[in-house]
Amino acid sequence: MIDAVFGSYSNPLQINGLMLRYIDSIEFDYDEEDIFLFLRKQMKIDLDLHDNLFAETDINRKPSVLDLRLSYPCRTPNGVIHLRFARGSLNETDALIWETTVQSAYSIMPQTKNEIEEWVEQAHTLSRTWFFNLIEGDLYRRFE
Repeated sequence: MIDAVFGSYSNPLQINGLMLRYIDSIEFDYDEEDIFLFLRKQMKIDLDLHDNLFAETDINRKPSVLDLRLSYPCRTPNGVIHLRFARGSLNETDALIWETTVQSAYSIMPQTKNEIEEWVEQAHTLSRTWFFNLIEGDLYRRFE
């Protein structure tokens, strides 16, 4: 892909940004299962709302919308890794969708073909590491 992009332009390219994004999903029944328990036990993400928010109200504790975004700076590659978890659908069935995105830092932007290839390899390695660390255990066995 990188060869195709560089081969398409006769003038030198000025790269403004790089992003590598993976989107994964797993069927999830939000009506029958507790998404907060699933995230904690299956994906090592401890997120919950305190019971006092629901006490003395008629609010259903199961969220109708889920959209959680987290971003962390990284050095290899130089940039930011973003995680996003959202409620979505997979084959017309409710699902948990999560994105792992590595984005280049604007202050230090790879410009040459070799620098970009190295950045992509590092971004892929980082995304792969986070994916397998997130699903380690029972959830990993569902992907086998």
